[in-house]
Amino acid sequence: MSGAKPRRHFSNEPDTRIVSVLHLMAGFGLMIIGIIGWSVLLLWFVPALDGLPPAIWSKMTANTAIGLLLCTFFFSCCFLHCPPRARWIGVVSAVLVLALGALTLTEYAAHISLGLDYILPRNPHAIYGSRSSPQTAFGFLMLGIAMLTLRQAKNFWSLVSDLATLLFVGLNLVMFGGYVYGALDLVSFNKLTTMSPHTLAAFFFLGEILLVLRAEQGDLFPVFVNIGIGSRIVRLIMPAALIVPFIFLSTETYLCNSKLFSVPYIEAIASASASILAICIVTWMGWRINGLERDLRDQSLTDELTAVYNRRGFYFLGQQAIREAERARNGLTVFFFDLDGLKRVNDLHGHEVGSEMIKAFAGILNTTFRQSDIVGRVGGDEFAVITMREGEHWRMSVSNRLDQLATAHNTTNGETYRLSYSIGHAELRTGKSESLEDIITRADAMMYEDKAKKRLAA
Repeated sequence: MSGAKPRRHFSNEPDTRIVSVLHLMAGFGLMIIGIIGWSVLLLWFVPALDGLPPAIWSKMTANTAIGLLLCTFFFSCCFLHCPPRARWIGVVSAVLVLALGALTLTEYAAHISLGLDYILPRNPHAIYGSRSSPQTAFGFLMLGIAMLTLRQAKNFWSLVSDLATLLFVGLNLVMFGGYVYGALDLVSFNKLTTMSPHTLAAFFFLGEILLVLRAEQGDLFPVFVNIGIGSRIVRLIMPAALIVPFIFLSTETYLCNSKLFSVPYIEAIASASASILAICIVTWMGWRINGLERDLRDQSLTDELTAVYNRRGFYFLGQQAIREAERARNGLTVFFFDLDGLKRVNDLHGHEVGSEMIKAFAGILNTTFRQSDIVGRVGGDEFAVITMREGEHWRMSVSNRLDQLATAHNTTNGETYRLSYSIGHAELRTGKSESLEDIITRADAMMYEDKAKKRLAA
């Protein structure tokens, strides 16, 4: 009777731990966006509160605050699994965000006013009233497209959603660079029409939320959350890919402004440093990929329940051991074990108790044999061991040791089940040539003889 079967994993499956963490971050981001949006609206509708924010506060427009709150409602519906009626309201929210972005960009491009600037409270000193900046409007346009196509998978609209998400994230990086390097023309249309820092902060969280949702069913972004080797490498490299360019350029800008070195020296040092860093990253990636590949290989050869080798791993390593023994003209011994009464334990006490019985016997085998010996679970209740030792006296010593450990386990285990097994063995004699399958067949036959003797004795 087979014990618990190991679960098979595929590289395109999401890592549930990563997804859970990202969902928590998305929930936190929605809370921050909501606080920003409602705070800004409160300041616009209650002018008496204008003196509360600090002096560095740059108030976003009311239109932008409304757009952010619409996004918050849409994504809240996504994460909270709202009923169908609420989902339709979420779709309406996405349409309004898309319209806000598209109409605002149209106003800038055609030099016209469609009346959006005067619906909500507006800044009397601003040229365009409560109109969002073109950068913010473009962000809303990409958000609207991504939200309306968010649930699409493996089709044209899925690619559209991924592209809109990518453009939105790219916009955030450009805006961040504009603030970091003082390129204010990137973040503003004029002195009075600028993407405020807290708009950029809200966009950052919206970008993270979009990436989370598209990673779960998109075409491009699932690589960030899957369990495969490539996904693990991407998650490790991505922070450096985002941060390092800003560090390099900031350092180069600082050195140029400080005039400690001439520009040619700075460029030479920066180029060499970038090359060294690239070499280090590539070397580390190779080392890491090799390590992950080794872990993956070990997992594919290991039985998940008992942590000993599975059938594939046992035969793979066993055939190598046979070749090495034949080459060195050494002998080896193969033991074959079958647990007695596992089916009865499963039927009476359930498969969990049967799995405990299997794990207990695997532990006894690991304790009895050396670390260099090959211990494998080759069937549901069958185990085999390959060892480079041979001889009658040694086999009797192993048998006695196994009996002692099984008796000790039965004494401490109570009456839930009694650990019992049948055993057989076969040797590859020095100088002989024989396949692993043939040796196991002989050991298996001896094991059945041992089992038959027990039945006659009972």
